[in-house]
Amino acid sequence: MMQCPFEKASRSILLRLSNAIVDVGNKTARVLIQNATETEELRSGGFVESPDMELKGLSSEFTGVKAKDQLQVQLDSGDTLFATVKRPPKPDGAGLTIIQLTPVKGNSDATTNPVIRY
Repeated sequence: MMQCPFEKASRSILLRLSNAIVDVGNKTARVLIQNATETEELRSGGFVESPDMELKGLSSEFTGVKAKDQLQVQLDSGDTLFATVKRPPKPDGAGLTIIQLTPVKGNSDATTNPVIRY
């Protein structure tokens, strides 16, 4: 498999910015986790928040990850999160892959629900 020409630069940037470790198969990968809270306003007032997250990592480390896979994320703060891959991973063409995650409660299949606020 041919290595992306940008992967070396992506690897050094990711190592500087990473804030978590993810178990992928039988290996671990340094990643950047960002909370990508989606907000939608309601016509009747208030809004809905979705607690989804976005993970960025090296494309070569996320081959084989697919939608609905469960990932364990160890944040640098010491917290452990369990999340489900929401959509198929999207390579960005520069050696990184973006994965949208939905947090789950504990180590189960119960996902967190969107929150409606007024």
